[in-house]
Amino acid sequence: MPEKPIIVFDTSALNKLAKEADALPLAAGLRAGYRVCLTAMSVDELLASKSVQEKAEFFQQCRKISPDGIVCLMPTGMLLRQMVASYSQQPDRFDWRKINVRIKEYEDALSRFEDFLLDEKLAEEQRGFAKQTSATFEKWFRNLRPQLQTIYRVAGEQPHAYHDVLKYSLEDGGVFWGFAKELYRVAQEWRASPDGPSRPEGIERISLPDDETIKTFVNSCPPFRCVVTAFILTWYDRSVRGTHAQPRFEAGRVDQFMSAYLPYFPQFITHDEPQQRCLQEVVRACGLSTQVRPYEDFYNGFMVFGTSVIAS
Repeated sequence: MPEKPIIVFDTSALNKLAKEADALPLAAGLRAGYRVCLTAMSVDELLASKSVQEKAEFFQQCRKISPDGIVCLMPTGMLLRQMVASYSQQPDRFDWRKINVRIKEYEDALSRFEDFLLDEKLAEEQRGFAKQTSATFEKWFRNLRPQLQTIYRVAGEQPHAYHDVLKYSLEDGGVFWGFAKELYRVAQEWRASPDGPSRPEGIERISLPDDETIKTFVNSCPPFRCVVTAFILTWYDRSVRGTHAQPRFEAGRVDQFMSAYLPYFPQFITHDEPQQRCLQEVVRACGLSTQVRPYEDFYNGFMVFGTSVIAS
């Protein structure tokens, strides 16, 4: 019997799913047709919840929907570190499809979630980490805005439209490649220092990759390219976009990092409209075939399948 395809849900869709998972057709259809997949970042968000009851109900429903065990994808940062390390060691033999994307530690923990369900210290740590990293992410991009807007004002021009920003960013020396080089370097530094890319005073950073290296890697590693593209969307939205200009790409740090998973699976389900818009644009810009579907669209169509499973 062929292995069931994996379907990926964002945290927003998972929360919505948990509230409706007692509907018999939906649960039966998911069990019959898919293995439901979580991401470590979604699990971390769920663990940060202050409601023990909501967490318990959610993980219990996950067990019903995925009785063979929950598949969990490693955090994007960890995945990119492994990609960069593999490419750095053997660039001629690099194959992103062969890099492990699952994180067994999370899968094992989810199978015994009762052990940490009442751990408020863990939940508080998760909330603090999420708040700090999101604030840093937003501050970095928004701090660039005054400088860029001043350049436009002095030049007597309006900020560039999104499609022009995307086009120019991909030119030689464009900001896309700047983001890609820095992300590549940070991945190498995290790999060298698991506790974080911090360096004692006076110790130089790892050198940025050269143009040929980064272009070859980006073209051979779709998950990495997707994350860099998501960064370009955020940079445009927070730093460049005119006050009333469209489109807007408002998704936050975790939502944008989810873009790394898009090349792996045919469907990504979300109940967050800003994230949906951003990830659909990443799919378009990167030439992927992945469907980024709103939860209601998935639910309405899938209930037909679930009902047929019950009837049979």
